[in-house]
Amino acid sequence: MITDPELAKEVLHSPHLDKLRFIYQFLDPFLGGVSLLTGRTDAHWKAVRKGVAPSFSAGNMRCAPVARPP
Repeated sequence: MITDPELAKEVLHSPHLDKLRFIYQFLDPFLGGVSLLTGRTDAHWKAVRKGVAPSFSAGNMRCAPVARPP
């Protein structure tokens, strides 16, 4: 366990650790294996994020309809 904030920052910003795969691998059995969400590498997730990010831009979010309870 890392308790030093500076060391945690260094580890989390390290390109040598495939953090996303480590974090999401527990979802594989529930999602039927590797999926769009739980890709095998950081490179896979970065490609997915690049593709969906424009959908969540500030301009698109301002134009999104507001959900109201029935």
